[in-house]
Amino acid sequence: MKKITCHFLLISTVLISSHLMVGCGSSARITGSWKSPDAVRKAYTKVLVAALTSDAYARQTVETDLVSRLQRKGIQATRSIDIFPPTFREGKLPAREDIIKTIRETGHDAVLTASLIKSNTETRYVPGTLTYAPVGPYYSNFYGYYSRVYPMVYSSDYYTTLDTYFLETNLYEVGSEKLLWSAQSKTYDPPSIRDFSRDLAQLTVDRLAKDGIL
Repeated sequence: MKKITCHFLLISTVLISSHLMVGCGSSARITGSWKSPDAVRKAYTKVLVAALTSDAYARQTVETDLVSRLQRKGIQATRSIDIFPPTFREGKLPAREDIIKTIRETGHDAVLTASLIKSNTETRYVPGTLTYAPVGPYYSNFYGYYSRVYPMVYSSDYYTTLDTYFLETNLYEVGSEKLLWSAQSKTYDPPSIRDFSRDLAQLTVDRLAKDGIL
């Protein structure tokens, strides 16, 4: 059985950063979820949300959105960055006892983690296109029409890069340190870390409720 400490201490080497370029738009979905046979719907007192990444901005953004979504469901939640700030590690792996002790002393009975498990980059060829668009006052003469419409309807061939990210969210019980629930999600070309984070938060909390965990 996976332990809470294993995933809490995992530092993702890559997570979507704030400079992602706008592609075809954000498209995120849950690809699957699992629930422990021992898991039952429970009113957790306090959930600690931990985004497992070394990127402080991404961590703060993801944790903030997940906490917000949980609170909308009436669940008290805390960002791990408020308890374990970036300086907590000081370049070293914290002792298991220190982490578990802090989580319990702050009154948390569950931990929800989010981490990137895989990313793919695909380059696709996009052919030039011609679009028919007979509208506008510039239609009155040929050159007015030509000079106005040409830049809009013709596009050159080009290559576009599409990024796909696979993420995992897990819920652990603090008392037993056991994994209660896990889900994997996939997102394509999110315009920004903010858009990605909001999508992930909504998908995760909705699935937790659907699976009878929260």
